[in-house]
Amino acid sequence: MEHNSGRRKSNFTGSKAVGCRINERAAKIAKGQKWIKRVVAEMGGKNAIIVDSSANIKKAAQGVASSAFTFQGQKCSACSRAIVLSDVYDEFAEAVIKVNSFDEALDIANQTEYGLTGSVYSEDRENIQKSKIEFQVGNLYFNRKSTAAVVLQHPFGGFNMSGTDAKTGTADYLTNFLNLKSVTEDLID
Repeated sequence: MEHNSGRRKSNFTGSKAVGCRINERAAKIAKGQKWIKRVVAEMGGKNAIIVDSSANIKKAAQGVASSAFTFQGQKCSACSRAIVLSDVYDEFAEAVIKVNSFDEALDIANQTEYGLTGSVYSEDRENIQKSKIEFQVGNLYFNRKSTAAVVLQHPFGGFNMSGTDAKTGTADYLTNFLNLKSVTEDLID
């Protein structure tokens, strides 16, 4: 008879502190436990939007405002940092992060323990390609706000201290809650 030492899987959305505590407790093996507990965690972020010199400034400002304040800013993907290149900074806004190069903008965007969402407003293909490689977030948007991912239409999930990157809204998401088994049988001719 199998001893049941609690649940095999946990799914959590909330703060980093609680998510990490769940993950820590799940990693401890209880007496009689025969499995590794699986945790799926979504834990928020410090989401950045980068605006470079080639961006449509009006569209970028609207996207930042919408990403920051829609739903009173209470979305895990809400923009909490706008990083704007200095040559368009004054045109964009005044209480944002001013930088002198796109590389500096990426560096600042990545200086957080979180990795949920980010957005880049740019028409510069080189900066867009560089962002795809170097911007360390689970969901990256170009020339649009960083909120409004829709389950079953747009996979969503971050990494680092934002979560376990279990992309909600994908066919594979369900596998986080299943025990997968490969079965092979040699058939006799």
